[in-house]
Parts: sequence; structure tokens; C-alpha cells
Amino acid sequence: MNLFQLQELADSGKLTGNKVTQVELYKNNLISRISPYKILGEGELTTKLEVEANYFSKSAKEKIEAVGGTITQI
Repeated sequence: MNLFQLQELADSGKLTGNKVTQVELYKNNLISRISPYKILGEGELTTKLEVEANYFSKSAKEKIEAVGGTITQI
């Protein structure tokens, strides 16, 4: 899962609030099942999001936090 996909999800208005969870990703067909996934840093993020994931790349973590977002490793 890349940052540009999270930004597209936020732009679409399909998120409940600004929280990105496994359930939100599953409901929006970005993951095929509830299982471990990693957020990668490809693309830009302009929306402040609270992102939950099993793993984060260093660049994804930096970009999420740079716009005021938070990460939670689950």
C-alpha cells in the first residue's frame, strides 16, 4: 500500500473521519483480506491522516508525520 493510494482514498471522501484502518482499507477494496500490510512511501500525502498498519517504511513514516499525521503500528 502506497501513500498515493491513501491520498486518493482521502480525496474520494470514502474515509470515516481521517483514520485509516484495516477495516477502512478492506471496505474500499484496497486490501483483499484483513491481514498484515505495509505502508510504503511512494507518492505524496497532503492530508493529515491517522494511519494504522503492521509495518511502515521509513519514508512513509516521515511523510505521514510531516503533514501532521500519526502512525500506529498494530
